[in-house]
Amino acid sequence: MLDAFVGVIERNAKLGACIVHCIFGIRIHHAIMDAFEAHQTMSSQALGSVRVREGLRDIL
Repeated sequence: MLDAFVGVIERNAKLGACIVHCIFGIRIHHAIMDAFEAHQTMSSQALGSVRVREGLRDIL
């Protein structure tokens, strides 16, 4: 009986670790996507700026 109880606890611990891992992965994915969207927005704003385009033209 005790072995069965220990087995249930071990399986639940593994399931809990898997759930935490999945949630962490989802949060990392969302953070990466948010950063990518922010980068796209800033890049678009920068390239839309006459001052930035002129500075790039001067550099190149």
